[in-house]
Amino acid sequence: MQESKNKQKAASSVPFVHTHSKSSPSLVKKGDLATLLALQSIKGLGSRKVGWLLSQLESPRDIWSAPDAYWAKVSDPEQAPHWQTAIRETEYQAIRSFANWSWVHQTLRHTREMGFVIIPYQSSLLQTHLGQITDPPIILWAKGDTGLLLKPMIAVVGTRRPSAYAQLHTRRITRDLARKGFVIVSGLARGIDGLAHSECLRHQLPTVAVMGSGLDRIYPNEHKNMAEIIGSKGGLLLSEYPPGTPPSSHHFPQRNRIISGLSHGIIVMESGLMGGSMHTANTGLNQGREVAVLPHSLDNPRGAGNISLVVDGAAGLFTTVEAFIERLPPSGLLPELPSIYQEDERL
Repeated sequence: MQESKNKQKAASSVPFVHTHSKSSPSLVKKGDLATLLALQSIKGLGSRKVGWLLSQLESPRDIWSAPDAYWAKVSDPEQAPHWQTAIRETEYQAIRSFANWSWVHQTLRHTREMGFVIIPYQSSLLQTHLGQITDPPIILWAKGDTGLLLKPMIAVVGTRRPSAYAQLHTRRITRDLARKGFVIVSGLARGIDGLAHSECLRHQLPTVAVMGSGLDRIYPNEHKNMAEIIGSKGGLLLSEYPPGTPPSSHHFPQRNRIISGLSHGIIVMESGLMGGSMHTANTGLNQGREVAVLPHSLDNPRGAGNISLVVDGAAGLFTTVEAFIERLPPSGLLPELPSIYQEDERL
């Protein structure tokens, strides 16, 4: 009885949820948001599996009363989008026995108290770009101007220890692209990320920072002031992780797919052969995004990743802002990739 009361309390309609949907003008139904939070909190599921579960339901909350036929389908590797997406017995048991509704309610309360907004996967704010990738997030927490998610974006990424050459061109290219109407998106990290964000702020141009921690756990610590300005002065902070979540090494590859997925194009300013920038670039290539790299000397090991992407034929050289823009798909025409959702199943 107490569990039922907690579930109903947590599932109440909340005013800090973006609910605009492409296929339905109605609000997120009572119980759906609580269900999304519950599913996201279950270890081992991940966004692909949760997406597969949701794609077979009319409403997320229906999962709590789903018949045996539903569970047979979502656990069948031959019917799942990929055999690894099929639900395992341990995951089924974790869902059926979920009881931590007090955490769900607490998370909703913290979100409201901190002034954050929840964007569920049904929202057109999320579907516009991220709905086209194979593993879109189920929920995003946001602070700032969420309308930026409907605008064309360019990701600017690179090493945490950039050369003077990379710093100079990061500032110039970021400024010129932002002045042409593109929203600059990056990961709030030290180095190139921070330079890209700060250049936008310096010229009062919007920027989006995607984090690998909760929005209240800014990382690195020296970017707290920058993050505060982004979230309160026309920019946008985003995270797939609920408030209170500390940064973790395995969060950043997941964050990178959001950075690349939001973007029409990706510019790698300076990167070695390994690291987050190369991961973002390769993820973007798999998502069908345009990738360009700042030219670097063969003698510069910091730019070895840039050279590798060109030699492999994966990316083109960045020459001018105008030439890069010409290679981008028209706004709103990002490539469609096989998704975990069917068009008529997106709420």
